[in-house]
Amino acid sequence: SSRSHALFILRLAIPIEDGKGRRIRSSTLNLIDLAGSERVKKSGAAGQRMREGQNINSSLSVLGQVISKLAEGKSRQSKHVPFRQSKLTYLLMDALSGNSRTLMVAAISPALSEAEETLGTLRFASSVKKIKTLAEPNEKEVAQNDLFLQTMRSEAEGLRAAARQVAAEGVDARRLRDEADAMEHAVQCMQSRFDPTTWGEARRKQAAS
Repeated sequence: SSRSHALFILRLAIPIEDGKGRRIRSSTLNLIDLAGSERVKKSGAAGQRMREGQNINSSLSVLGQVISKLAEGKSRQSKHVPFRQSKLTYLLMDALSGNSRTLMVAAISPALSEAEETLGTLRFASSVKKIKTLAEPNEKEVAQNDLFLQTMRSEAEGLRAAARQVAAEGVDARRLRDEADAMEHAVQCMQSRFDPTTWGEARRKQAAS
């Protein structure tokens, strides 16, 4: 849809075992189709469609602020980059800074009526070109991942204990239970990515097919 951003995020992880020990190499592929900004006077949108356009413009505005901060180069280290002001920029944090390779394709129009939007898009793309990133392998030892998963499990159990205590006092504990469920779901997802046993089973099934 042209009235919403589309994000496709693919996370990959492979086990590596050699003389240096057992490690996990991981990577993330982000494919993002950004919706175009809208001007209410030009589109004539009203009601729900106008609110959708306002939300799109708001997220694009934050993305522009983030790009502007990152394009400043080394000086950005002493300045706050507002990644968390938008869900879009928060999801793109790794792709826009640090260890990544990022490619942007800008869609513009030759129509004279779209000259202002085209100029804005080109300025935005010019700022993106100034961002410097360096892609390096993401590797962690299996023991570090096990410790991380154990910590997440402990946090989930702590949330459930807090939910039980709050419920005993007659207060709605739904938010705490939801957070605990989300934490456990994240643990299960990461376990499937990091557990060598799971990979071994997948390899045996692939070989048998």
